[in-house]
Amino acid sequence: MGIARYCKLIFPIRRVLRMAFLALLVLALTGPWTYETIHVPAPHRCDEPYVRLDDDFCGTPFSVAAYYPMVGGELATFLGRLVQGEPAAASVGFLSVMVLLVLPFFSALLLVLRKGGRNLGIFHKTVLFLALMVVLFFFVPERSAFPEVLWGPWLYLALNAGLLALEVKVFRADRGQVVE
Repeated sequence: MGIARYCKLIFPIRRVLRMAFLALLVLALTGPWTYETIHVPAPHRCDEPYVRLDDDFCGTPFSVAAYYPMVGGELATFLGRLVQGEPAAASVGFLSVMVLLVLPFFSALLLVLRKGGRNLGIFHKTVLFLALMVVLFFFVPERSAFPEVLWGPWLYLALNAGLLALEVKVFRADRGQVVE
C-alpha cells in the first residue's frame, strides 16, 4: 500500500485528527515539564511530594501551564522596563517561549473552526516547527534525577512532530490536495 493510498484514507478525517491534537496538547501542557526546586542540604531528607534531585536540591514536578498566570505580570514588567528605557531581554525571552508553546493550539483551533486557506496552513506549519525548536532547545536538555517523570515535553514533541508530518505530507494546507 503506497503513501498516496494512506493519504487518501487520512485526509477525510483531518478535522478529527486536529481535534484530538488539541485535546492531547492541553494534556501535554498541563503535564510535568520541569522541577520546582528548593534548597535542602544533603544531610536533610526531602519530604513528599519532593524528590532528591542532587546533593543540595529537592524538587517537585511542575507544569508549564502553571507559568501562564505569571505571563500577565511579566508583560507588565516588560512594558514598564520598556517605558523606562531599561533592558528587558529576559522578559522578551520568557514571553516569546510562553507564546510559542501555545500558538500551535490556537493555529490548530483556527483550522478546526474554519476552512483554512493557504496562508493559515503555512502559518500553522511554521508555528508547529518553531514550537518544536523551543522545546528541543529549552526543555529537553534539562538534566534531572527522574527524567521519566517529566513526560510533558516529550508528549508535546511527539504531538507537534506528528501533526507537522501530517500537515506537510497529507493535508497540503487544506486545499483538498492529497499527495499522489
